[in-house]
Amino acid sequence: MAENMTKVSEEDKAQLATVRRAEKLLAQDEDLARRIGDGESIEQAVAESTAQFGSKSHSEQTQVRVAKRASMLKDGVNPYPVVLSVTTTIPEIRVKYDGKLAPGDETQDVVGVAGRVMFLRSIGGLCFVQLQAGDGTNLQGMISKKEIGKESLDAFKKYVDLGDQLFLKGRIISSKTGELSVFASEWRIASKALRPLPALHEELNDDLRTRKHTWP
Repeated sequence: MAENMTKVSEEDKAQLATVRRAEKLLAQDEDLARRIGDGESIEQAVAESTAQFGSKSHSEQTQVRVAKRASMLKDGVNPYPVVLSVTTTIPEIRVKYDGKLAPGDETQDVVGVAGRVMFLRSIGGLCFVQLQAGDGTNLQGMISKKEIGKESLDAFKKYVDLGDQLFLKGRIISSKTGELSVFASEWRIASKALRPLPALHEELNDDLRTRKHTWP
């Protein structure tokens, strides 16, 4: 009987510790939102919040994402929109266009498609993103300053992270290297991810991922 009471007591302690940890993280979420609302930059808000909460903090990557979500809300952007103009899926685009366009070909076919961001790269005024469907099918998105404007491209670089669900609307084209792509005239985060993608290798930790995928 005493042994059972001891086990229950240990379980209760573990549950209480989990609840307190969750409360601490929620408090940090609120602190980050307040700092962003007060005009601090994402970098400043994360640094100050880490100093305040110490070892009980979210990981740096999660803090950055929480701060970005707060910044989106401050700017009037819904990080979890209810309705998006999705017209097709990544697998359907692949079936329809794979092998039918030569490198550099462009169509006037406009689609609205969404997927999880698996890769990001920026070259001057052009950003490349790889979207992935639930079945693992990939599709490249191209976001150009000439097409969407500097303000929209800056917002893309500011808000979009690996793991986000991203919506793109644009024409189907083949890049100069022959990659089937959506040349975006419009983009929107469909669901802001607050945790990073699982690391494929142990050495690719959150901090490294943060540095590796910070926009120039």
